[in-house]
Amino acid sequence: MGLRPAHCLQHIQKPGPVSPQRGVAQSSCCGCQPASPFQAYLDKYYTKKGGHPLGEMAARGGNSMVKKIKELQQFFGLRVTGKLDRATMDVIKRPRCGVPDVANYRLFPGEPKWKKNTLTYRISKYTPSMTPAEVDRAVQMALQAWSSAVPLSFVRVNAGEADIMISFETGGFNLFTVAAHEFGHALGLAHSTDPSALMYPTYKYKHPYGFHLPKDDVKGIQALYGPRKTFPGKPTVPHASPHNPSIPDLCDSGSSFDAVTMLGKELLFFRDR
Repeated sequence: MGLRPAHCLQHIQKPGPVSPQRGVAQSSCCGCQPASPFQAYLDKYYTKKGGHPLGEMAARGGNSMVKKIKELQQFFGLRVTGKLDRATMDVIKRPRCGVPDVANYRLFPGEPKWKKNTLTYRISKYTPSMTPAEVDRAVQMALQAWSSAVPLSFVRVNAGEADIMISFETGGFNLFTVAAHEFGHALGLAHSTDPSALMYPTYKYKHPYGFHLPKDDVKGIQALYGPRKTFPGKPTVPHASPHNPSIPDLCDSGSSFDAVTMLGKELLFFRDR
């Protein structure tokens, strides 16, 4: 599936529990016009797979637009008016993940999860806009955020096919935040309605150093895999010094990406340049 231009929103597709790593996701700020961009937003996130787009439904009559606006407002905890008010428009402008929000529209049937507790990953292609050390660190810390809460281990391999293949196609949003969120989907989680959760549909910057999963995310991932019985010691993370360029600045714009796409077993990070 090809990517659309920047500032368009893609959805994430994920099969069943056999292959929970597959899907497509893209994040960006949506356009600010309240007409077609908003209609496209509702079509992507609040229309059942195989259902009719809002344009077709409107032509047939009915008040589907108002209904879907109310669903969006309810999910994000807004005042439910059915109107495109400022608070609603502010929500759709935020950088976000591409997974549908409302439970009835999720593309994750049942509770997809991995059937094993040790998963391999491989970074098959790096981005020229970041050093390999920076990419390695961000990916490692994003995976570590999840493995700290559940009995899952992520083992890196340097050759062959891994459970999760990671590739940077071009060199948006902070890499650690996006990667940690999308790995949550790869492990079987859908979106949360808790604004403080990592799995909230719109991205909020999370500093990677000293990061701990919010309670809502811990509850969700442990519902799938159970709690980790013996938590490992606090990971040793080298502190950056002003004169050490080898330590990545994960807050830097060079660590941000416009899209994340999972095709088969490959997790692709995209930057529009």
